[in-house]
Amino acid sequence: MKYIMPITFMIFGLFYGCMPSDDPVSPFERGNVEFGTTAMGTNYDKQIYYSLDENKIVKYNNVLDWDLGFPCEADRMEIILNFGKFMQVSDLGFADFDTVTATTAKNVPFESWLHDNPFGKLDSTAIGRWWDHTNGIPVSLKKVYLVDKGLDLLGRSLGTAKFQVLDYKNNTFYVKFSDLKKVNVIEMEIKRDTAYSYVHLSFNDGGKVNYFEPEKEKWDLLFSKNTELLYTSEGVPMWYSVVSVLINNRYMQAATVKTDDFANLTEAILQDSSKVIKPYTNHKNAIGHEWKFFLLDQSKWVIYPNVKYLIKSTSGFTYKLHFTSFEDMGVKGNPKFEFQKL
Repeated sequence: MKYIMPITFMIFGLFYGCMPSDDPVSPFERGNVEFGTTAMGTNYDKQIYYSLDENKIVKYNNVLDWDLGFPCEADRMEIILNFGKFMQVSDLGFADFDTVTATTAKNVPFESWLHDNPFGKLDSTAIGRWWDHTNGIPVSLKKVYLVDKGLDLLGRSLGTAKFQVLDYKNNTFYVKFSDLKKVNVIEMEIKRDTAYSYVHLSFNDGGKVNYFEPEKEKWDLLFSKNTELLYTSEGVPMWYSVVSVLINNRYMQAATVKTDDFANLTEAILQDSSKVIKPYTNHKNAIGHEWKFFLLDQSKWVIYPNVKYLIKSTSGFTYKLHFTSFEDMGVKGNPKFEFQKL
């Protein structure tokens, strides 16, 4: 699928185009079709969790509220970055934490900075394997990381921190972090609660820990910016920050199909390969950002009228869904969508 993305705007997460007031959507019988909307803010400052079963927003937070996510489930140890802030990490290996400075960061090769896998694959996180196992017990390797904290809502750098996992025991991560001037070296305990998928750490104000997600099986969709590896018009791969809809991929799958007929859409369409854009997948970005595109010659965002989604929700129900707008009264950052239980 082709789309046009101005590089400068995408890199800094600034989407100043407007959606058309009346997006072309094929008519259909309303029946028990339900309607949803979210308000992300004109600078996409919110991360919004949505339940399809309840047809409501169940929780939201400011995108700048956290930096790292620590897994809460027993079989997971991978630490993730805040995908909404365009963060990246450089693994310094077994460096001396105290000797890592701004000069260290300046000398890190460009290719050593890594982003998390945009599909949400936990074997490809930027921090990677910070632990080893001794007799089945995870033990920290004590590696030191530079963490680029990404961009604020206006695309300005939030600076760089250094970070280390000191230990893990009794369902608790023991970590250390600091700015590169070593003004304040903070050590914290981050205890996980298995009711959630992640517990979140912010480097700000001496370190803060919070659970910004709802409980792990109580949400389906997350409206947020996401860090994606895309391609320029010349075919060059580049990382961008894009406004996306992410799924609760620990428990869900979604498929993308091409049809104008929402009223009669069922899973039977998956048997026609010419109608399938993407089959069912549990990739975090299975829905992603490609339900809209930027119309360069008119400087506005447009909804793809024939892109539809089939979604297996956390509760086990299957829904069909499509987006109808990206604005409310002319204000961008307000996705509107329609969905129906199959």
